[in-house]
Amino acid sequence: MPPIVSRFRQPLRASGATRATATLLAAAVIGTGAALSVPSANASVPSAVAALAAPTCTPVEPATLTAQVTQPTSVWDSVGITFSGSLPATVPAGACVTIPSSPDLPMRTFGEYPALNPAGERVGTMVVEAAGITFLFDDAFVSTHTNVTFSGYVKAEMKVNTTAVVEPYTITWTLPALAPPVEVQVPACPECGSVPAISGKYATLDDKARTIYSGVVFGTADWSKVPGTSKTVNVTMRDVLGPGQECLDAEVDNLSLKTTVRTLTCPTLSVTFPATRGQSYRLKVRTRVNPPYLSSYTDTGTITAAGVTILQRTATAEWHDGGASVSGGTPLPTTTITVPSGPATGPGPTPTGPTPTTTSPSPSTSTATLPNQTVTPGPVPGPVPGPGPVPNPSPSLPELTPTPTATTTPAPTTPSTSTPAPPVSPVPPTTPSPSTSLPRTTPTNPPSTSGLVRRTFQVDRYLPRTRYQALRVARFDDDRLLHFREDRPMWGASRYQLITLMAPANASPSWLIAQLNARTRPGIGDVRTTATLPGARAGRAYVVAWELGTGASATHPWGRAADVPQRFIARS
Repeated sequence: MPPIVSRFRQPLRASGATRATATLLAAAVIGTGAALSVPSANASVPSAVAALAAPTCTPVEPATLTAQVTQPTSVWDSVGITFSGSLPATVPAGACVTIPSSPDLPMRTFGEYPALNPAGERVGTMVVEAAGITFLFDDAFVSTHTNVTFSGYVKAEMKVNTTAVVEPYTITWTLPALAPPVEVQVPACPECGSVPAISGKYATLDDKARTIYSGVVFGTADWSKVPGTSKTVNVTMRDVLGPGQECLDAEVDNLSLKTTVRTLTCPTLSVTFPATRGQSYRLKVRTRVNPPYLSSYTDTGTITAAGVTILQRTATAEWHDGGASVSGGTPLPTTTITVPSGPATGPGPTPTGPTPTTTSPSPSTSTATLPNQTVTPGPVPGPVPGPGPVPNPSPSLPELTPTPTATTTPAPTTPSTSTPAPPVSPVPPTTPSPSTSLPRTTPTNPPSTSGLVRRTFQVDRYLPRTRYQALRVARFDDDRLLHFREDRPMWGASRYQLITLMAPANASPSWLIAQLNARTRPGIGDVRTTATLPGARAGRAYVVAWELGTGASATHPWGRAADVPQRFIARS
């Protein structure tokens, strides 16, 4: 049986930015991250996570909703839950879909996860909290697509009392609306109980502490495999660690007498000792995982007694992460309108807006395309009929920039009050504006211009609430590098913004600071110095700018293999 420890759960990255301006189309799927829960071991949730407030939204019923479960083979396994659904054809701004959790399937996945469309662009965020999972969508995406669907993957743990032997049973999770319920088949656990009867192997990862607790258990019933009748038998217990782990400490316990038999010195994880026939023993190991982090970690336990192999089994410990995606159908249909590009002649009032038309454009017509609209400016051959001004069919249309066309007469046309508004310069696609909360995706092979290169930065705003968090924030920049998951203690107590610049490769720190500060949102803040943090205090905010390394992008800030650290640039 595993040690009685508190299994902290942490998010991927917490980005509070999405909530500011995105349409809230949510799916609150609670309690999905899964590994076994020892009665008093899983009650605590880190304060940083507990304080992450649920987004405010208007609940709506999903058009469809289903969930699939990866059935566990052991009570120690996490339960992977994949859910998918679709939104109604019409939803109000700030709509959300909520799915209450099951108390028998508490979450192990916490935090905020980018929701990507099929092109790999971030168009929303899945927020996983104690109260549920909320989907935040880019308002522009929802308004320009039909049949919007969402999906997510999270992990839950089975609330199982392992202080007694477990018989197989079913956990039922009721979903909202008419969705079919989720059923998790809890397997039998003969090795459970205060004194295990069956030998076994386990491993579980404490995400917050980056620590793995593993063990090898010799159950009382397996003494029947040991030949002879002597009361004392030499037993060898061994644990072989897989890659990515560093041994911290280990010991052998007598579970029948609740005493410690031996304390081991790392890295040696093999011990032979005299065991009393009929009693249960456990080799308990604690290891630390270091960057570059792996997706999972393995270790193999072996038990031999009187030359007989009682157990040889491998256990796997995994991060309790999640993921999300969003997709939509054919973009909404476009409309075609005609805008006058020359003076109107003859009697009648001056037109005040574009005139609807269904005719084909003339050879001198040019076309400019805007979202959901095809705008066709062209000359009006005669007076505009009607008793008065033609109403503008779309008062919210932005000003247009007609494409120049060839003319047969070299003489310029005298402008009049009916000509379109002056051209509007296009906005370069660099950093999202304050009204856009979702960062843009950096191309895989970004182009470069003469003397300039494309550089992407991550600006973090840390809000430590506890002394422990403050200490961690102060240490992030000690080596001037931020490794993958190094900032996990601040997940749920931080926000970030990705900024892409066309900048000189050797740009000075002061130039970069000025450029970043000109583009950060008000909710992020500015940086001012290249000196590292000497310390931090709970209750204060700290802004740190990091530059993504070679091979990293806005979609994969630490590279596809999560092995590219970010480089410290400046702080507040």
